[in-house]
Amino acid sequence: MNASVFLHHFCDLHGPTILLCTETQYIHDCDDDDMLKLFYSQYIKAENSNTKTTCKSCTLSLDPVLISSIDRERHLLFISAPSPNNQELYKIGRNACLRSLNCERSSDNDKGVLFGDDESGYCLSFTFSIKDFHARGNQRLYSLCYLTSDKYYIISLLPIINEYVKLIAGWIQNDANLMYEKEARVKITTPTPSTTSSSRYGHITTLPTYVYRMPPRTPISKTLSEITHDQHIAYRIHSLFVWLLRLTNSAIQENLFDAMPTEEDTTRIERKGTV
Repeated sequence: MNASVFLHHFCDLHGPTILLCTETQYIHDCDDDDMLKLFYSQYIKAENSNTKTTCKSCTLSLDPVLISSIDRERHLLFISAPSPNNQELYKIGRNACLRSLNCERSSDNDKGVLFGDDESGYCLSFTFSIKDFHARGNQRLYSLCYLTSDKYYIISLLPIINEYVKLIAGWIQNDANLMYEKEARVKITTPTPSTTSSSRYGHITTLPTYVYRMPPRTPISKTLSEITHDQHIAYRIHSLFVWLLRLTNSAIQENLFDAMPTEEDTTRIERKGTV
């Protein structure tokens, strides 16, 4: 069962935005370079056709993102880009982006929300916020969405998907928190009189003190790579998404079985037996 993973962000200027999409494609021959080049060229053309007004907050990093990984054992190609190649998948991902960042939120911060239908697909959304000293309210809103067209498939894997998207969000939050502490806290040295006998001779000790700066009045747009201070965050998130997709792909194996014979088939078999 093909599935896709999206990373969304709520931009203060442009609203809900897709930052990254990792989708799964089945390839017959993993060593066919011509086929892969043709696929990549079509993907780049589709990417250029989805041009939109963006700012730093609407992008994952300053460098263009088009990353792929191949699972030769299962003949699967995982490709990540700011928007999917398939227009139908783009429409479904955009719908999940709007719902996950606006209304589909769980009261429990450790659990995601499952929503969808047969027409738009089914989505497990995990909404989270990260700290940013230069953002409005010192935080930015993001969401991780796992999309598939099979309702029973995503329901059966719900505990696994929920646990791993929570881990991915936790890693991003941890990197952002470290950068927030560096930007928000300022170290100052406070001189204090020494309590030892050496204070009689004018010796003074200093104690390091940390204070928090006032946040800027005007929010500043920043990419996620700048917020986490990680230039390779696109590759990290791609590897995490591939890890999740491979895990869910191997968790359930789909097999085709012959259907029960109809009345006509039973009659035909009986007639052959009497001949």
